Amino acid sequence: MKKLAYLSAIVPDSNENATDALARHQASTESLSPDESGMIWLPDVKTYQNVMGQDLPIEEVNLLFATQTPINVAAFSGRIGQAAWKTKPSYYLLTEQDNALPFNVQRSFATMIQAKTKLIATSHFSLVVQPNAQFKESVGTPRWHP
Repeated sequence: MKKLAYLSAIVPDSNENATDALARHQASTESLSPDESGMIWLPDVKTYQNVMGQDLPIEEVNLLFATQTPINVAAFSGRIGQAAWKTKPSYYLLTEQDNALPFNVQRSFATMIQAKTKLIATSHFSLVVQPNAQFKESVGTPRWHP
């Protein structure tokens, strides 16, 4: 891996977890309350639309809500070792209308890692709302590996 691209993402520092990173950047973790199985869900379509995709048509929100994959709360507590952004060029897509990870928190992460940034006026679902808003010129076309 030669370069890193973050899309409105949490960026932990070395020996830090996502919860620590959010706290250090003064982001609320209120909506990250797990259910009795330790899974984090958004409970209803209205909340899902407000948090994830307020700029999407309700039909798309209904489909995304119905197929949402929960996140295990453990994903926020696992510490990383050496942060890759310390040794690799980084790019950060800032989503200015994001209710899942507020813009000011994203900007703080991007500044911390000294990332080249691109700003778009969209919700957290930037890849759905504006699929062509990428870093092709600097990062290249993404290649997905199994």
